Amino acid sequence: MKKSHIIWIGISFLAFLVILFFILLYIYGFSISKPDYDAEYFTQEHIEKYSSPEAAFNHHVKALISGDAEYYQEGLGRRMREWELKMFKPYEGQRPKIVSIEEDKDSAYIVTDNNWGQFFEKVKGRWIFTPEDWGVNIRAFFRIFR
Repeated sequence: MKKSHIIWIGISFLAFLVILFFILLYIYGFSISKPDYDAEYFTQEHIEKYSSPEAAFNHHVKALISGDAEYYQEGLGRRMREWELKMFKPYEGQRPKIVSIEEDKDSAYIVTDNNWGQFFEKVKGRWIFTPEDWGVNIRAFFRIFR
């Protein structure tokens, strides 16, 4: 076999691996890492209450300042896992104010005056706070290509 054929086979195989990697990332970000949302948080009342990223942000901040885990879970649209409940602590600083919002039809990134960067996603008709993790970062990455 010629050297040029081996090089092209190597390049093709490398391209295949890169494409496979991005496909697996997409599957992880948009299906495997998505939490199981709780239907009780997606009533018509919740859809109206959390109709914008700003409304979800204000709820999120109020839940953090009050230290109310139940209220916080409403903003998440799901029940927290046991380890999340153990780590949940009230926020004791000044109430942050929104400085900028990057928003598209189903996601928003809010930056505050205390340099918080918060992800919010539209799920089942309402906005929810989405704690940053690999899944959120992968979804944000793929939204660049829309």
